[in-house]
Amino acid sequence: AVGIRLQEKDDYPYFETNGFSKNFIKETTHVFNKDKKPDCICGFILKGSINSKKPFFTEGGSFWTNNLSELYSDKKNNINKIFTESKCIDNKYKSIALIPIKSDHEIIGLLQINDTRENIFSPDLINVLEGIGVGIGISFSRDKAIEELKINERRYALAQKAAEIGSWDWNILTGELIWSEKIEPMFGFKKNQFKGTYEAFLESIHPDDRQMVVESVNESLEKKEKKYSIEHRIIYPNKQIRWVLEKGDVIRDKKGNPVRMLGVVQDITRKKEMEEELKERHKFLEKIVDERTKEITKTNRKLLDEINERKKAEKYILQTKQHLRNIIDSASELIISFDMNNRVSTWNKTVEKLTGYKTIEVLNRSVNKLDVFDDSDEILQLIKNTCDKQKSLTSNIVLRTKENEKKIINIFATDIKGGSNECLGALFTGRDITYDLELHGKLIEGSSYLFPDEKIKGSIDLLVNLTIAGHNGLFITRNSPSVVNSIIPKSKRIKIALLSQQRYDEFETISNLDFLNNKIEKFCSEKKDTIILLDGIHYLTTRFSFDEFIESLYHINDIVAKKNAILILRVDPSIMDSKQIAVIRNELQLLPSKKIDDLIIDDEVYDLLKYIFEQNQLNSMVSIKKLTGEFKIAYVTAINRLKVLEENNLIFSKKEGKHKTLYITDKGKNLLQKRQIA
Repeated sequence: AVGIRLQEKDDYPYFETNGFSKNFIKETTHVFNKDKKPDCICGFILKGSINSKKPFFTEGGSFWTNNLSELYSDKKNNINKIFTESKCIDNKYKSIALIPIKSDHEIIGLLQINDTRENIFSPDLINVLEGIGVGIGISFSRDKAIEELKINERRYALAQKAAEIGSWDWNILTGELIWSEKIEPMFGFKKNQFKGTYEAFLESIHPDDRQMVVESVNESLEKKEKKYSIEHRIIYPNKQIRWVLEKGDVIRDKKGNPVRMLGVVQDITRKKEMEEELKERHKFLEKIVDERTKEITKTNRKLLDEINERKKAEKYILQTKQHLRNIIDSASELIISFDMNNRVSTWNKTVEKLTGYKTIEVLNRSVNKLDVFDDSDEILQLIKNTCDKQKSLTSNIVLRTKENEKKIINIFATDIKGGSNECLGALFTGRDITYDLELHGKLIEGSSYLFPDEKIKGSIDLLVNLTIAGHNGLFITRNSPSVVNSIIPKSKRIKIALLSQQRYDEFETISNLDFLNNKIEKFCSEKKDTIILLDGIHYLTTRFSFDEFIESLYHINDIVAKKNAILILRVDPSIMDSKQIAVIRNELQLLPSKKIDDLIIDDEVYDLLKYIFEQNQLNSMVSIKKLTGEFKIAYVTAINRLKVLEENNLIFSKKEGKHKTLYITDKGKNLLQKRQIA
């Protein structure tokens, strides 16, 4: 509901309302009592009697809240002392904004916006509303000024004599033009500087208006019923441009021939400037409404002509909002956001498909009241850490579907910032890594695997994912403590040791191969379901020797086999000798997702794999029907080719709605990359 109050004598009754009940308007139309004291907070706003240090007041003199009943019951704020009337609470209004309408820093009225919903306003929106309040004040002041000018014009027309008005007398027969003493300075001339002729008068007129004035004069001379009245520009000798209003009557002889013209002239430059300023102010208000307002119903009578434009703007805003919603829902990644009350505020279609929970089932509900979050305390702590640290975090969370299946999600958490850089909540974007974990779950305990990759991220993700699945991890690396802290999330299931001669307080260090063997053996003995990620092989083979490292690797393999552990050895192919890598590979197995050397597929099947990859990159759904149409092949042929890809772990399928969608695996991507390089 929206209302505008304007000053009327000693009170500020409603000038215009929209959305308030008749009973509410009747009960609240007065804001001051008989003693001229405020009846409620509206009166305090109109008197400017506020404390801007309070969180519900602004420096601009406004009051706003997103939960009136909660604010009213909070005794610390003493709001009940100035909210002496409870009509807003009785009518179940929760979000309220009271914006002073100002003109020349003087409060002339009040813009009041009430809503029964919570959390309608924000600091940015209040700033916009305060700007609109100033604009409305200026608009009313300008309208009043223009009305006063019109009244003055009628007075001038009746009296023919007033300030800033001069009279003139033109003898048509002799050409002499006599001006009263007020006209010369009005036209920028010094006293007695005007030559006193019609031609001299025309020379002082703006060139673009000169022909118009001549035609108006001639028309008055030729037509008896035509009165001379015109607004035009003049140019001072110093090139300054002014506006004047001229009115006159033609005096004729007995035959009806014009012999004389008498009239008055008035400087209307200020009036023109005010009209132009008013136009600019109206344009400014229109721009604010079109671009930034979607909830405010304008009640100013002067803006009623713009209702259709406003409706178009509101429709455009709704379409834009829906477009943004469509973008979020079309994203292949899961997108979830939370407000500062730990309630779900965004839940896109990808999450719906994965969990089976629709947006309407989770929106505006608290995290700890939703079954979809397997560990609500973990989610709440992650939201808190994201907002407190105001930086992006990476983590894995577990979602539980309606069918009670657990889905492990690798998420990227970032804080949602407001206009004043304050945290408004947290945004999670991520992907389902359950399939990757299932694939890695095929790793055989007691085995050692080679992970050839130039970048460490893939091996770190594998270690983290396996610890989430229940393994205890040991990460041995050459990286510095600062780098380690930036790439490994803190977890009780991951121990870290650094390959270094230098000692560190935060991490245990390994200075030689014997220490390396002992550390791995001790870890595997003390923990169950162990997995070791050994990184920095180039350092070990350089500091000692390749043969010594291989001998140590033999011993580590024996420990891994004996303790039923899993070893992952990351090797950077770009900095190690290919013969050395071949020796290591002879001793270790390749990961299932990396083992593509002996894999051979037909070109037709390869083209199918490549097409699935390209469509995945475009976030486009790939179905069997789509493949048959694209490659002009029979349904049975498509099934047989897809069977080859699935059996070799190059693709996998997910049921989304009524259809199966195809996705490429990491192994499939590796095969495409290798074939392109070849």
